Amino acid sequence: MNAQKIKFLSWFQEADKSYLMSKGEQKKFNVLPEKVTIYRGVNNPKYKRGFSWTLDKRIAYWFANRYENKESYVYECAVNKEDIICYFEIRNEKEAKIDPKVLKEYEIKAVN
Repeated sequence: MNAQKIKFLSWFQEADKSYLMSKGEQKKFNVLPEKVTIYRGVNNPKYKRGFSWTLDKRIAYWFANRYENKESYVYECAVNKEDIICYFEIRNEKEAKIDPKVLKEYEIKAVN
C-alpha cells in the first residue's frame, strides 16, 4: 500500500465512528451481527484485499462488471463487526471500510 493510502486509512482508523457516519448509518451499523459478510467486486484479482467493500452482493457484481471487455471477480469474506472501520450508505452502496491488512486474518472466497 502506498503512503497516500496508508495516510487515508489512518485518518479513518483514528476518527470516532460517530463523526464518520450519519445517525442513520450508525443505527444500521449498530444492529449488524457480530459476524458480517462483506463483498468486493473488482476487475483484477490483485485488488481483492481493498479498503472498500459492500454488504450487498449485487453492488459488488456491479463494481466487478462496470467496465466493458474486462475480467470480473467478486469476493466475499465473513469478518468480525469490530474490524469494520465504518459503514456508509452514500450512493446506496452499503459500503464497509476495512483495513486490508486485517483481511489477511480472514478467508476471502471467490463468488464467481
